Amino acid sequence: RTRNLDTRGQRLVADGGLERLIGVQPCTINGDPITAQSMLVFETARGIEQFDSDPIGAKLPQQVDELKIRRPDGEIRDLHGVRRFLYSPEGAHERTIAIYRDVTEERRAQQELALRGDRLTELRSELAHVSRLSAMGEMAAALAHELNQPLTAIGNSVGALKIMLGDGGRALDDMGRARVVR
Repeated sequence: RTRNLDTRGQRLVADGGLERLIGVQPCTINGDPITAQSMLVFETARGIEQFDSDPIGAKLPQQVDELKIRRPDGEIRDLHGVRRFLYSPEGAHERTIAIYRDVTEERRAQQELALRGDRLTELRSELAHVSRLSAMGEMAAALAHELNQPLTAIGNSVGALKIMLGDGGRALDDMGRARVVR
């Protein structure tokens, strides 16, 4: 949407698209830069070069703007635009031409995507934790199995030894001793 500010006559010429964008009736802001400026809530500017003063005083050819405006219905909208500054051959500022577009929905989508990204990171962290717990469970089961086999064999050997030694209360002779040692 375009606006054209003639600094000599202090007139603002806006097309219908800009008026729809900022939510005013047709021909409301034409000729009156104050109406449009009063809607401004927040502005950041990035010129071609860094500057401490205003872009016109710094003789910048153009400037990129990020604006927040409050429409008459109270809704705040984000606008992105470029202002081009036109100067006379003597270097006096004569006119500013600006083009803006509404980026409110894009910004909201970016914020939602960032929130989803945070949630995705959180879910990935939880999945990694569950995977570690699962791996620890599998390792504990494998370790229990590996320990259980020799312990079972030892238990069986002790049981067999008890049976052999408890053979009717007889004294252990060389033949019995040989059976136990095997």
